[in-house]
Amino acid sequence: MSGLLLDAWPAGLQTLRRYLPWRAGVRPNGRCAKIPLAQRGRSLYPHNPLDPAVWQDWARVQRLVHTGAADGVGIVLTADLPWVALDLDDCVDAAGVVDSRALSVLERFPQAYAELSPSGRGLHLLLRARLPRTLRLPGVEFITHGFLTVTGRAIQVPAQLLDASHELERWGQAQAVRPQVLSHSSPREMTDQTLLERAMRARNGRLFQQLWAGELAGYPSLSEGDLALALLLLYWVGDADDGRADRLFRQSGRYRERWDQPAHDPYGQRTWILARRIRAGRTH
Repeated sequence: MSGLLLDAWPAGLQTLRRYLPWRAGVRPNGRCAKIPLAQRGRSLYPHNPLDPAVWQDWARVQRLVHTGAADGVGIVLTADLPWVALDLDDCVDAAGVVDSRALSVLERFPQAYAELSPSGRGLHLLLRARLPRTLRLPGVEFITHGFLTVTGRAIQVPAQLLDASHELERWGQAQAVRPQVLSHSSPREMTDQTLLERAMRARNGRLFQQLWAGELAGYPSLSEGDLALALLLLYWVGDADDGRADRLFRQSGRYRERWDQPAHDPYGQRTWILARRIRAGRTH
């Protein structure tokens, strides 16, 4: 483990006495496991990581790793700490390329510390936030009470870890939109929820869902994904809409502060102008 690990790891966690060493092992199902260890004298043995009596400070656990007594470092998160960890599995390929789903998460949370998992094939994100009790997202494991491995192989280190509770809640709300019963009404007669459900059931509904959730959906940049969702929303609400498309966009996982900046020429306004030109067959 790199001696520079402490430099990247969030300062608010460096001084806590909540660390444990771990060793690699194998579960009964054949999958790899990171087994938390307690220390008695010079001996290390498997132990319940939630037992505060065995927690150690950062420096001591790092020494155990550097001497080869342990394979890695982990931190114990509990509900009284204002931290949430996101565990994204199988999102980094053998060449080290992060997939679009994980990239969209990183884009959404620039205030998160992010590092590669011990396998190198996943990501761990750490947010200063309180996790909404009802938040459940497919493909994402949230950890607020348990053992989290630490590698120090950082891929995103913010200058300051600002509170992300509000953004985390907004993300959950955006992801929670699911298609249900379709209506045969015209767009103006449909509620927002019904219109979104119809869009997500359409032939290109999978693309709409990905864009709505804030994912890149195959587009090379966030701005191109924003334009794609804007075009789809205009298709569904009608080109003569009275601001409904923008209101819907602001409910999606793509909406972020940049949409309203700068004040004299907002990015969102420019996106709608371009989208309407494209819809009208004009690109200049």
